[in-house]
Amino acid sequence: MLAEDIAYARTDEYPLRDREYKDECLAEEDILKIEFIHIKFMRCRFTGCDFSGAGFYSVEFDKCDFSNCRFGGSYWKDSTIKECKGNGAKFDMAVLKHVGLEDCRLDLTNFTGSSWERCSVRECGFREVQCQKECPLKQILWRSARRRGSF
Repeated sequence: MLAEDIAYARTDEYPLRDREYKDECLAEEDILKIEFIHIKFMRCRFTGCDFSGAGFYSVEFDKCDFSNCRFGGSYWKDSTIKECKGNGAKFDMAVLKHVGLEDCRLDLTNFTGSSWERCSVRECGFREVQCQKECPLKQILWRSARRRGSF
């Protein structure tokens, strides 16, 4: 169902709105510049997908795996990422506002040039992350986050 909805959104340039996806698997999908509004992803797996330029508004990722996916230039607002795995993901130039991350593994993730504002991070692992350019972090609440690298 998710793959069909993304194809429809891509073709007609409509946002995906007010939906819930469970146990979906997508591989190597082009999800560029699609807007997700009030979406809940539960136990979904995204392998090598490209979400570059996508918008996430009031979106929840719960127990998902988006390792090695690309989120460059994406925009996140009022969203949560909970108990997810995103090792090796690329969030370069992403904007995160009012985003909550809880109990996530984001090792080897690239946050170069991203900006974070009023986000909360709880029980997350950020080992060997990259943030080579300025990466503004404004009003971030860190709770038991394990950080190592240039973040």
